[in-house]
Amino acid sequence: MKNKDLIKKMSCLLVPYIKKMMIVFLCLIISSIVSFFIPVINQKIIDYGFVEKKMSHILSFSTLLFILYMMNEIFNFIKYKKRAEIASDLHCRLLEDAMKHILKLKTSHIDALNKSELINNMNIDIDNILLITEEGVLFAVTQIFNVLGGALGLYFINSKLLLIVLLFIPLKIGFILFLSKKRELNSRNFMSNFETFIHDFTDIILGIRVIRNFGIQNIIKNEFNNASKAMAESKQKLEFSEHINLITDNVLVQLLNFLLYVFGAYLVVLTNLSIGSVIAFVSYSIYITSPITAILNTRYIFAGILPSVYRYFEFMNLEEEADGKENISDCIESIRLKNVCFSYDNTMILNNLSLDINSKEKIAIIGKNGSGKTTLINLLLRFIVPSSGNISVNGKNIQFYKLDEYRECFSVVSQDVFLFNKSIRENITLQRQIDDEKIFWAIKESGLEDFVQQVSLDYVVGSNGCLLSGGQKQKIALARALVFDRPIVIFDEATSNIDSISVSLMNNLVQHTLKDKIVLCITHTPQLLSTFDRIVEIKNQQLEEV
Repeated sequence: MKNKDLIKKMSCLLVPYIKKMMIVFLCLIISSIVSFFIPVINQKIIDYGFVEKKMSHILSFSTLLFILYMMNEIFNFIKYKKRAEIASDLHCRLLEDAMKHILKLKTSHIDALNKSELINNMNIDIDNILLITEEGVLFAVTQIFNVLGGALGLYFINSKLLLIVLLFIPLKIGFILFLSKKRELNSRNFMSNFETFIHDFTDIILGIRVIRNFGIQNIIKNEFNNASKAMAESKQKLEFSEHINLITDNVLVQLLNFLLYVFGAYLVVLTNLSIGSVIAFVSYSIYITSPITAILNTRYIFAGILPSVYRYFEFMNLEEEADGKENISDCIESIRLKNVCFSYDNTMILNNLSLDINSKEKIAIIGKNGSGKTTLINLLLRFIVPSSGNISVNGKNIQFYKLDEYRECFSVVSQDVFLFNKSIRENITLQRQIDDEKIFWAIKESGLEDFVQQVSLDYVVGSNGCLLSGGQKQKIALARALVFDRPIVIFDEATSNIDSISVSLMNNLVQHTLKDKIVLCITHTPQLLSTFDRIVEIKNQQLEEV
């Protein structure tokens, strides 16, 4: 992604907040104007109050100064309130857009994503977008007004002292640029080492069983310690360079103050320049020098966060699933696969596969592991698309149907069941309103009744059903398929974790409970084969009747 495209995208993010941004800018302008007069008032307090020892002047100018400070704080309050509203809404918008995008992503992209990295990066990336769009724009405007106000104040007080500030600025810029290069390098090294550390830590957590089974704890521990040490050392170097930068900046500021006070004292003695003017001049000089430091540091800060901003928009540019426009009938009369081919990474998985499936038909699909059985199911569900050939439902290519409507024709019970960290009821109904009578019917039909009687429907199953056995998880998935009552039911090795009693229950389901449905079942369980109308085998990338 080019910088122009990035700027355009970030500008578009702020379009809905133009009115609020205008209020913020107005507050900034007023606050800058108010701040401009503060050094002048301080000058009057010193020159007309303390020097001339007039208490009335001290009281009047101090009162005015207090009013200006209060005005500044009021406008700052309005400014920060609006900024907080913009940031909060934009944060929610970015998260919602990301989630909407994830739900529509092509399955190939979903499979390729590192899930733990995605979750971690998403929060970081969105925070950085907020920093650049909302904070960055306002920061730039603030600094511009500060510099203009400071330069104007310096000009009116004394042009000779202004020359010192102008000569000092290139010196400060040179020092900061020199130090920032080292700091940017340290920042990049730290980010690289930090990413390595996160990757290693994530692998350890996800692969803990493999690590223990193969006894490689010491190897993993040494690798982790090395990554941890590298990250700590790079962090130390980064923090040290930041401190050096801060110290250098403070030294330069004090040097400028020294010069201003020395030459200011000289002008006070030889000319009519007042003491208050010198104090005001020093204050105005800060209005110029501080923004210069802040602007130059922005380059360093943005260098660290821009990669994550690019990463977010690159993720949002990933291709989504293609959608159709046609509505699909609730009544599925036929499914037809004609000369369907599918290849992955130049490897042919299915070649000229053809299959006709009629209404209410029950078909068992068998074949060796890796023969393409699950690929066939994924093609039917439109998780992937054929390399060539055609898949039609009710005589129309499935790509023409609205995707959400099309998938609502299917209920899938797979070998690898995913369960949410919610109750049994919520995992069966998936948050939809389904009456208890139908739920209990599905529980009974799926063989889950005894377990539910022991724990209740409100029993929370844990993360991905970690508190359940494999058989209990599959029975919940089966109950889920029954309550949704869709015209096509697919079993993908659904009996792999179910005992023999439940196998007979499955036979009864296919023959009776699901008698009006199209049932497709991938299975290696011989006891189930007699249940089906037809048995087809995927062999040598093609489909054969058994």
